[in-house]
Amino acid sequence: MSYPLINRQTSLSWKCSLLLYKQIIHPLLLYAVPVWGQCASTHINKIQVLHSKVLRVISNAPWFVRNDALHTNFNLPTIKNYIKDLSASFFHLRKASGPQHFRLNVGPINRRLKRGRPHDVLN
Repeated sequence: MSYPLINRQTSLSWKCSLLLYKQIIHPLLLYAVPVWGQCASTHINKIQVLHSKVLRVISNAPWFVRNDALHTNFNLPTIKNYIKDLSASFFHLRKASGPQHFRLNVGPINRRLKRGRPHDVLN
């Protein structure tokens, strides 16, 4: 889709490529993350691999540069950390003032083997 704009031989600077990634691709990848955030870790890892590949192409980094270094240089969280942060901010909305009929997360929070609710991402 946007490979002609974000590739290793592009005439755009890495700042422009990163801006394109942050504004177009990243929101598409992580749309409705509080809902599907409790999926299996293998599925989240697939998205993380794509995320790391795009960062590697944008920075034109060689294969031996660690993904953690790419994330810290671009000031981007990993996908798992992004999911946890977004879910935490979503579930802290219920502590805000306003009508009480918008009660999020009604009911007891059970510990279970299979995560089934979006709130379980925080654990």
